[in-house]
Amino acid sequence: MSLSSQIPVLIFLSSFVGALGVLLLGRLGKGWVLSVVFLALGASLLFSVQGLVFVLEHGALRYAFGGWPPPVGIEWRLDALSAGMAALVCFLAGVVLAVTPRLVEKEVGGRQVYFYCGALLWVSALLGITMAADFFNFFVFLEVAALSAYALVGMGAHPLAPVAAFRYLLLGTVGASLYLLGVGCLYGATGTLNMQDWIARFHGSPYPALLSAGIVLILGGLALKIGLFPLHGWMPDAYAYAPSASAALLAPLMTQVMLYGFLRLVWWIFLEAKGGIFEEFLLGILRLLSAAAIVAGAFWAFLQTDLRRMLAYSSVSQIGYILLGVTLGNSTALLGALLHILNQAIMKTCFFLFAAQAEGVFGVRRVTDLGSLHCATPWGVRAFWIASLSMIGIPPACGFFSKWYLLLGAWEAQKPFFAAVIVGASLLTAAYFFKVLEQISFSSEKAKILGEGDRRLLRPLSWGVVLTAFLILLLGPLSSPLVSHVLIHALP
Repeated sequence: MSLSSQIPVLIFLSSFVGALGVLLLGRLGKGWVLSVVFLALGASLLFSVQGLVFVLEHGALRYAFGGWPPPVGIEWRLDALSAGMAALVCFLAGVVLAVTPRLVEKEVGGRQVYFYCGALLWVSALLGITMAADFFNFFVFLEVAALSAYALVGMGAHPLAPVAAFRYLLLGTVGASLYLLGVGCLYGATGTLNMQDWIARFHGSPYPALLSAGIVLILGGLALKIGLFPLHGWMPDAYAYAPSASAALLAPLMTQVMLYGFLRLVWWIFLEAKGGIFEEFLLGILRLLSAAAIVAGAFWAFLQTDLRRMLAYSSVSQIGYILLGVTLGNSTALLGALLHILNQAIMKTCFFLFAAQAEGVFGVRRVTDLGSLHCATPWGVRAFWIASLSMIGIPPACGFFSKWYLLLGAWEAQKPFFAAVIVGASLLTAAYFFKVLEQISFSSEKAKILGEGDRRLLRPLSWGVVLTAFLILLLGPLSSPLVSHVLIHALP
């Protein structure tokens, strides 16, 4: 048995065992905890990159647990898309945790061991989601990630953090219940939970109505987990009142991995099975909901005065862009959705690390209180400018290229209405980001005077913001080779 065949399980176990190691070594001191965290994430990242190189050369890698092949046994599947998502999760989680240890100490206090254990458990669950090849295994990792996320949100010192976590839990439980009911319907109609085996049995099932109900329930549950408009009610409070480090983890990665799962089920499973109800009626509804999310999220973001709530509503809008690319029904739009998942993860990391600077270092979170941050953190403000221009869709930043693919996909699908939505919402995005940039860069108010302890918080956060801004600029010119050499191999 070669090491390459064990890559999927090694990707997962590195972070999962790291979470257990944090609990065991937590009493020995903070240095031990951080060492375990970065060793675990580094190993998962290394195996993910190794897996990506392997599948690009040799094709998808399938791992059957205990040597039991599907549909009897549990199977994990690593392909170009899942390996790339795993690498992205490990890398960005590592960046956030590397630049926020002092901020975690300030905001979480004596619960740091539980924070880092929860963060690694959450990362390992996201990695499991990327590789799960059966509906129930996907559900298990979905819930482990959700339970870890509830804990990460509820650890905040803000008095509304437990309320936000509880609301997130309630709505997340509804989404999980819908998904699990859908899984029961699909199993009852086909007698299998393995995704590839389910496709093979789809047309032979004597229960088409049960299949249709299962598909609707699963996608409805995932839509609630993602925060698709109008099911986004948990998102603004969760991102606004969570600890800054938790928000910087959850906002870029939780939503993107859930979107990855949604995309995987739509294109690789349900469309592959060619279910009539899905291709015609349900796909059209999802397109309309995506367009509504793009516009409504941007409009509500414009109305916000709290920086983190503005960024949360911006995420609602960007979810719409990605799902629109998923539902337009052509490979150009799908490539745009894949590229936008990558770009959004990096842009949101930059934004929420900047918000952590504003709140954790300067003690401000209202847009009107940001003052002249360009004097106190000039590199942070420059990075925020770069990320904002990318979010609007201005070249050469990476956000322009993913939106360009989405626009081309809308025209290719002969749906000019959705192309107009993409352009119009980008103008609204420009309006609310320029409102923030005006306050940060040109307001006459002065930022608060920093003490020595605050400067120790500021420096590593600035490194994280600048690094992600650099990646935003780097990914712009690299978008074409990334599509042609990596993402094209991820298409069904």
